[in-house]
Amino acid sequence: MPNIKVKFVEYNSEFLDLSWKWLNDPEIKKMTMTPDFTKAEQLDFFEKLPFRDNYKIWGVQCGDEKIGVIGLKNISDFDMEYFGYIGVKKYWGKGISKQIFKFISQQENKIIYLFASRSNKIACNAYFKNGFIINEKKSNDKMLCMELKIE
Repeated sequence: MPNIKVKFVEYNSEFLDLSWKWLNDPEIKKMTMTPDFTKAEQLDFFEKLPFRDNYKIWGVQCGDEKIGVIGLKNISDFDMEYFGYIGVKKYWGKGISKQIFKFISQQENKIIYLFASRSNKIACNAYFKNGFIINEKKSNDKMLCMELKIE
């Protein structure tokens, strides 16, 4: 799959349904450190999205195929927290992160931070390649806090 191009689209109920499947996959759940949640909790989250001004979320598509989700949360005047996952595993390790962080970097002029499981080597390597550095003060034995200053 050379030269994979992705686009960032509205997060809708189709992505919500796929997210249920993706985030309950044991491998993805572990790598994203996703806590258990119910369908009712997920629906409540989705219904409240339009009323949250400190939260942005997009679906990720390759052509017409829905492959993942990215977002920003805890958005403040100073910084914002990135989260994301590619739920379709055939797209893992294909260089999509560069496109994701180019898109995210256009959102605000701030610091982007994220938390990643130390065992999630694929994601950590992608973050390093995209300029993130470790914030040791906010990291622990199980997870890294990484930051990127947007110029």
